Amino acid sequence: MDTREIELQIITLILADAFAAGLVVSVNDGEEWVLRDSIDQDEILGVMFTTGQDVLSFKHPHTGFHGRVTLVYGNGDGSEVVADSTPALESVLDGATNLADELAAVA
Repeated sequence: MDTREIELQIITLILADAFAAGLVVSVNDGEEWVLRDSIDQDEILGVMFTTGQDVLSFKHPHTGFHGRVTLVYGNGDGSEVVADSTPALESVLDGATNLADELAAVA
């Protein structure tokens, strides 16, 4: 499995868990917000990977801002794609963190 495939697996799980928690996602490509308040995985993935990093901002539609995740592409084998995150997102990121650990162990 190549780096991009690993990154995509981790990001896809982050999105699925965020949607399951009722969150909407905005994407910043490092220069501008290219997508706001989406719950469409294909739409989100379609605007990502255009630069070396993306910031995903998560919010609950009724209660507001929930947190951010900074993704940096091309780090090692891809399991370290999550470079930084807001502590409030820990429960949303648990599955992706476990997956990244598993993928790193077999890389």
